[in-house]
Amino acid sequence: MVQPVYDAVRRLAERTAADVGLLSGGGGAEVSGLVNDLWMASRDQISLETVVSRHGFHGPMEGELSSSVWREDSSPLEKIIEDYRALDESAGPPARLAQRRAERAILLPEVLAAVPAAQRPMARALLLLAERRLPLRGIAKRFMLQAFDVGRSSARRIGHLLTLADVLEREEDVFFLTADEVTGEFPADARAVVRERRRLHEQYRQLDLPRDWQGLPSPKQSAPEDNSNEIAGVGVSPGFAEGIVRVMTEPDFAAVTPGEILVTTTTDPSWSAIMIVCAALVVDIGGALSHAAVVARELGIPCVVNTRDGSRRLCTGDRVKVDGASGVVELIDSPVTR
Repeated sequence: MVQPVYDAVRRLAERTAADVGLLSGGGGAEVSGLVNDLWMASRDQISLETVVSRHGFHGPMEGELSSSVWREDSSPLEKIIEDYRALDESAGPPARLAQRRAERAILLPEVLAAVPAAQRPMARALLLLAERRLPLRGIAKRFMLQAFDVGRSSARRIGHLLTLADVLEREEDVFFLTADEVTGEFPADARAVVRERRRLHEQYRQLDLPRDWQGLPSPKQSAPEDNSNEIAGVGVSPGFAEGIVRVMTEPDFAAVTPGEILVTTTTDPSWSAIMIVCAALVVDIGGALSHAAVVARELGIPCVVNTRDGSRRLCTGDRVKVDGASGVVELIDSPVTR
């Protein structure tokens, strides 16, 4: 029921010349939870251990069962907390959320005033429904990731026991076996099976799939589709930003310098931790209800999604200008020879 509510609010905003900022101010699951707790840790109001106990199921590539989440390795959070510590109080989640709510309080009466009087009760009910329903998208994802982490922990335990039994070489090799193989009939030569699947995994990582296809897709080598200085996407969080690009296709959060414009292929809830220190977000995949879009609106950060190949056309060190309303990213200068 989230998408239809969003679509209805978007149409209302378009009719009244409002922008998608109308959808912000609810806090959002990641902003009111993970990001706010990291902020509190940076102010020594709670400990790192408390953050991990609440959000340890998050971490880089958390949607991949074999990834290592913060419950297992909390070291990435230490650098993030130090980056937060350097921010002014006005840049923190409480201040940003208060600003979003103040802006929304001004915008809502203006939107309702622009609607014919007979339609105002329905418009008011729609906005109230959106305020309640839209944050549920993040809550459902949180519960899913918590359940997923139970599977991750169980798989690691199985891998540990199989390693002790000298069936596997390494604990993480268990992720190259199927559930049926682990719980049922085990491969006769599990080590050889794992080695071959690991080889194929590395081979497949070098390939990309086309955006659309009929029948079986034909893999291709990754390459940008356009070399112009203007990249078009979908504007999902209004505002302008100009700055230096940090392209990050693997979630190495320690590499991000505060004030950079983060460019990536896609994000998951763990990326919320570093978004607050970024000047803007540019994402290859996603829509107005994608993770990056929702968090960016709550934090008041310009965001453009669905650029398709922005992470391949831009390079770390480029200077760009981001328009989060129109969805245009302009390359201003590049130290990289293309």
